[in-house]
Order: sequence, then structure tokens, then C-alpha cells
Amino acid sequence: MTKEVLIAISGVRITDGDPEQEDLTVRGSYYTKNGNHYLLYQEPGEGGAQSRSTIKISPGSMDIMKNGSVRVHMRFEKGKKHVSGYLTPAGELTIGIFTEATEFSQGEDYLQMDLEYSLEINGSHVSDCRIRVSARSVEEERKAGI
Repeated sequence: MTKEVLIAISGVRITDGDPEQEDLTVRGSYYTKNGNHYLLYQEPGEGGAQSRSTIKISPGSMDIMKNGSVRVHMRFEKGKKHVSGYLTPAGELTIGIFTEATEFSQGEDYLQMDLEYSLEINGSHVSDCRIRVSARSVEEERKAGI
């Protein structure tokens, strides 16, 4: 895959039976190191602020790190619960993530990670979630006319 990629993040959060969809597509950078895949991008935030975001993907786990108006390091690893701080402009929350399923796939010009997890905030279950993170070479997108 080329260094310049198109990153698509699609998530569904189900709270009290009501699904809420969030989608983000941005251009970013890609590289590999020690068998891990890294995606780097700027994520738009409230009031025009942006966060530097990094996603680290390996076949059995994924980390999302945001550094800006929101600071967090979320770790997703099948069958494990990870707890971390989530610093927002309004204050800090404690989040717990229990990852139930992971599915990783990659090809010459793409990679994709699908996750299912439950989310806790300050020790209370809030929602069940699904997220898909995918990246494709910008060059492949140009060839396809996208």
C-alpha cells in the first residue's frame, strides 16, 4: 500500500436498542513497523479544533490514540477488557472497552479491521458498538475514479 491513503471509519453505537451511526472519511498516511500497520490523520473536532489521531492495527488488536482537544488511548483486543482515561474539554472520564470480536483483512492496496465491543463509562455499561476501520491507497482510488 502507498504512504498516502484514504481512511474510512464507520461505527455503530447501540444504546437502549437505538442505533447511532457515525462515519468519517479522511486522507492520511500509512506505514508499517514491526509487523504493525499505522494510520495517521487529522480528525476534525468541535469549534474547528483538530486532533492528531493514530490507529495501530495488528491482526489481533487495534489501538486508537487521539491527541488534541480530546486525549485518549483506546485498546481493542479480543476477549480482553481495557480501561483508560478519556480527557475532554469538559473533564476526564474513565472508559472500559471489552472487545468481543475482531476481524482483520488486508490486500496489496487496502487493509480493514472490524470490531465488536461493549463500552463502559465510569464503570457503567453504556452501549454495544461495532466499528470498521479501512484504508485504501489514494492511487487506487484515483484509478477507480473515486
